[in-house]
Amino acid sequence: MDLKTMPTINQKLRIPFYLLTIIFISAPSIICAYNFTDAIQSISPNRQGTNDGILFLNTLKKMLETNQSTSEVNKLAIFWKDSVKQFDFSEIYHSPFLKPLENDYRGVLLQGYHRKNHYQLTLPLETDEKIPVMRLGDFKLSFALKQNKTCVTGDRSYSGYLNTNIALKQFSYKTLAALLEGLMNVIDPHNMASLTPKESFRFEEVEGSSRKAINVFNQTYPHFQKLMDDYFCLHSVLQTKNFQNTPFTHFKLVMSFDFSNMRKKYRYLVKQLQRLENLFQFRVTFQNKHGNHLMGISLDSQEKFIYLDFYTHQGKIIPYSPERQPIFKEAFSLTKLVDFDFTMNIDFFLNIYGMKLRANRIRVDCLYQSRKQYGKVIYKLKEIPKTMVTGRAYYILPPWFIDFLIPGNIELLIDNFFKVLVTANDDKGSIITLHWDTRKPNNVFFHPQAISEFIDNSFIQFGFKIWQEKFSLTEKASSDLHRLNRHVLEAIILDLSKNL
Repeated sequence: MDLKTMPTINQKLRIPFYLLTIIFISAPSIICAYNFTDAIQSISPNRQGTNDGILFLNTLKKMLETNQSTSEVNKLAIFWKDSVKQFDFSEIYHSPFLKPLENDYRGVLLQGYHRKNHYQLTLPLETDEKIPVMRLGDFKLSFALKQNKTCVTGDRSYSGYLNTNIALKQFSYKTLAALLEGLMNVIDPHNMASLTPKESFRFEEVEGSSRKAINVFNQTYPHFQKLMDDYFCLHSVLQTKNFQNTPFTHFKLVMSFDFSNMRKKYRYLVKQLQRLENLFQFRVTFQNKHGNHLMGISLDSQEKFIYLDFYTHQGKIIPYSPERQPIFKEAFSLTKLVDFDFTMNIDFFLNIYGMKLRANRIRVDCLYQSRKQYGKVIYKLKEIPKTMVTGRAYYILPPWFIDFLIPGNIELLIDNFFKVLVTANDDKGSIITLHWDTRKPNNVFFHPQAISEFIDNSFIQFGFKIWQEKFSLTEKASSDLHRLNRHVLEAIILDLSKNL
């Protein structure tokens, strides 16, 4: 070989070697497509997510199926149900179930814990500090009220709080973040392009990008998806889009109930759900500190639609402008968030026997924090605009509804009720805090807390009457819902077990 040709040959050899190096480094993302089995495996260290998922679901199944209540818990449940019929804070505050506490509060303590063959609910005699919370799913919950002589509206009010401590063992907010991020990695456009699933024949009415997502999901969760196919109509799952030469996924889940099919096994639950038709529209949107959208969630009983949408790219949430253009520079990973300020805006509409209530842009300020020893999400009610009330119809109205309309100005009742919520407890406000104690990664505790103040006017009675009339489950509907929950859990457990 001519020595003069050696540099040319070497140069030619360097190029394939360089390419092979790049391919070797990036092989996991190019060759090994990421599926929904990988997503569940990634929620725990050493890819133990499937085992952990089965453990969590089996624990939940036991709690739902074997729970037993003491006679005192049953009496409390009956008292609460009866009190809702003529809701009165004073009656609840002075009830024998609430015991005197510090600072003029009266409260009740509820405990749930595992026994050998069942899950037990009781009203313990011990103080909160002495009640153990040890096994996965064990909890203690304290609820208390304090009567105030007056509030910002000049009316009598009640301050209230709810404190809970739940044993989660190895599960925390990080587990949920890892699961969600794993699911988003699956539906990333580049990853979806590398998947070649078999046709599932589930939700056959859905086509396009959603069709492939359904088929991919069916590979990991065939029994669960069959259950969903039986009882829901799926109108959309996702769309693959492109903006400025960057592909992204618009996750757009739109679904409704298939009452005709569901009625065959859960006719009392269907009957209950049909009572909600045309009753409400409820939409929640999340925005970052720049005012760009993160996610939208809607429930609409007029159309029976469940709607969820967000943008995602490479496993990250992509904020989008009011014009729905993705803003990639503001993208973030759920598993890597440390501090995050965001806003939750709520719109609702109620149509109650022809009386229509609408409130838009209820604002809740939110803060997310992640530290080595804890995780926390704080929701603080900031603003409730004036509620619009229209269409007062006095046709075929139940007596309790007419009685409610007689006392006075409904707009004033609502405005005063919401004003007290916003300025609760000497302007501290109404706050919900979700706190995870992660000092011991295998012994995590979850502490949901809520504090607020409620004006004692007839609007609260009206609200609980609506709850009783429309949302409160009958015994037979509750039994149907219990069976449906069991079937869902069993289907997911079966799917996960086959992926071990």
